Amino acid sequence: MRLLCVGDSLVNGFPYPRSSSFPSVVAQKTGFDVVNMGMNGITADDTERVLDRALGSADAMPGSDMPDAVLISCGSNDFMMGCAGPKDILRLVVRMASRAHKAGVSEVYVCAPPLTDPEKASRLWMPGVDYGKVNDMLAKYRSLIEEYSQGGGEAFSSFRFIDIQSGYSGFGKYADGVHPTEEGYRLIGDIVASSLR
Repeated sequence: MRLLCVGDSLVNGFPYPRSSSFPSVVAQKTGFDVVNMGMNGITADDTERVLDRALGSADAMPGSDMPDAVLISCGSNDFMMGCAGPKDILRLVVRMASRAHKAGVSEVYVCAPPLTDPEKASRLWMPGVDYGKVNDMLAKYRSLIEEYSQGGGEAFSSFRFIDIQSGYSGFGKYADGVHPTEEGYRLIGDIVASSLR
């Protein structure tokens, strides 16, 4: 199976080499051909543009074959920057899922990103952000994704939910309060790999 992963720095594996990212862990565990197109600092709107380019042109994606499955993980930057809310991000990922299915992708997976460590993030990542509010939005977004995936929606826009957030809760290992440690990325990779069909 060829799996395309799109999203922000949590997909890219920041602050480590991409070989430490959770998509790399998924590739190691499953043997799938995993293409990581995660980019640091991007929003859900940016993620949609990356996915559209990848689906619209084989030249935009490493290799020549279109993916069998797409994994989408975004929203954290939107909530930290205050540029979108949980319902806005859900609307965008539903639209991305619909476009992927129309392009011939068999499966779409949408992840709920991990919560932040507010105290550590305020010191080591971006001061002045209300990380308690960010966590509230991340938790709400997780609930919305779960509700939508269970409720079905139209067949062409449906996706499978991967609950990274609950799986990471209590693990508490962050490089900077926002991004996992290398051990944390391995845990997320385990969660994702066990959730793929």
